[in-house]
Amino acid sequence: MKYLELNGAKYGQGSGDGFSATVQNNGITHSMNIKDNKAPTTRPYLAPLLDLKSSTLYAKWSYAYLGTSESTQLNATPQSGGAVSVTGTTYESAVWEYNPDTYTITPTWVDSDHNILTLSIVWGEKEQKFYLTTDPSGVTSADQHSVNVTFFRSSIIANSGINTGSISCLSCTT
Repeated sequence: MKYLELNGAKYGQGSGDGFSATVQNNGITHSMNIKDNKAPTTRPYLAPLLDLKSSTLYAKWSYAYLGTSESTQLNATPQSGGAVSVTGTTYESAVWEYNPDTYTITPTWVDSDHNILTLSIVWGEKEQKFYLTTDPSGVTSADQHSVNVTFFRSSIIANSGINTGSISCLSCTT
């Protein structure tokens, strides 16, 4: 099993960083922030980072990198100018959906027209980074060594007596 780890400004695979997020144990948790406990305190949240030159994530072959940012509001449109791991990008942090039945964590993106897009995660072997996209076949065709991945909650710490828990580690499978 591979684990999510911050390598410089973008995420790759490694021994794993520690993460924290509050989730519901029953029912899907929508639009949550996931905090990387090893990221700088000015930008600790796992976030899709979209190049400012790209206007959208639903154009063919468009993608965002997985990096870190400051926190954004629930259902916020892309933000810019704040603390991010890659300058010159727009970002959203409250984009993660957790499903307790499958343990999967899926990213979404609210575009500038307030459309909610479900994103796929692709591991780019050549570039050694994660891409988030609405067109995974476009990304994988551009890099024959890339593969679609799914993020899973590796472990959870349940709060006694309350219907919530805390994610402590993220893993990915191909």
